[in-house]
Amino acid sequence: MVRFTNSFLQPMLRAVAPLTVLTLAGCSFSVEGLSFGFGNRTLDAEKLETEISQGLTTQTGLATTAVTCPEDQAIEAGNVFSCEAALEGGQTLAIQVTQNDDEGNVNWSADEGLANLRGLISSETLETQIAQGIAEQLNIEATIDCGAPYRILLTGESFNCTATDNSGNSASVAVTAEDDAGNVVWRLQ
Repeated sequence: MVRFTNSFLQPMLRAVAPLTVLTLAGCSFSVEGLSFGFGNRTLDAEKLETEISQGLTTQTGLATTAVTCPEDQAIEAGNVFSCEAALEGGQTLAIQVTQNDDEGNVNWSADEGLANLRGLISSETLETQIAQGIAEQLNIEATIDCGAPYRILLTGESFNCTATDNSGNSASVAVTAEDDAGNVVWRLQ
């Protein structure tokens, strides 16, 4: 039975290149608000803020502390404006909102904002690189689980992933940020 804990192989370190390309699935929903005088209709900013907050957490795993969108946005096809999401840890994320039609249906995108976050790590990229490192160094095929799709990891911060081999044996993988640019080292524990 092969285990991940061969002491002569410790520590096992591998650097991960920073993530450069991010894409979120399209987010479309209706946020038509109330009519105010002379038939002017505005988007429901509170509903939009809630939808963006929930969508960000669902798609990225990043938790927001608040989302702020401009009040009194007239419902107008093609109108583009920005909202801002405050993330746990203090960073902010720009969100671009585009009105699809004159019925209050919108799409929002955080791709550009995500690309500007310090310490953003893609779990998928990290999992692939850890699995490749374990295969190269131990000749063991492993499945890696680092949790949420993305996370922010700043210099010196750490978290654990789980490595599981084909026999079901598992071990913890400690991941530590080397800098705020998304470069990390990992060690099989």
